[in-house]
Amino acid sequence: MNYIYPAIFYPEANGKYSVIFPDLNDLATYGDSLAAAFDIAQEACAQYLFTSLRDGDALPAPTAINAVKSDDPTALINLICVNLDNYARAYDDRAVKKTLTIPAWLNTACDNCGINYSKVLKDALIAKLQQVQMRPYHKVTAYSLSYIFFRFSTLLYFSPMQNSLDQVM
Repeated sequence: MNYIYPAIFYPEANGKYSVIFPDLNDLATYGDSLAAAFDIAQEACAQYLFTSLRDGDALPAPTAINAVKSDDPTALINLICVNLDNYARAYDDRAVKKTLTIPAWLNTACDNCGINYSKVLKDALIAKLQQVQMRPYHKVTAYSLSYIFFRFSTLLYFSPMQNSLDQVM
């Protein structure tokens, strides 16, 4: 569902733009340029609305754009549209079921040791994403994710079992 709220863009002396949403408790953000400020304003608005709805708060009615006033004559007043369905798909923290295919021997070894697949996979994926985000221009690929499974399976297969458990837990 789309939500539209007015935002006031204030140009700063250093070329950056501050953004205020008067209807959203004066939610504030900024961008290094006008384009960046629009992008970040949309993200901030979506996060605010998503969190409010998730917490059961009522959303305020948006003020008509011609009713929004600014004391600064250089300020820009514009409408920001956010699609909360898209935002929820991208940032919702609910668990998502995924199917995992591993060799039978690995399944048996993990079951015998009481390894929690979800925890190990989640921790490995978070570690991998943190690694990837440190490298500029690197995209997560199916290859890099399969590498995690390969490293995990070789860790269990080639290392003594106790050392493996210490490393994955």
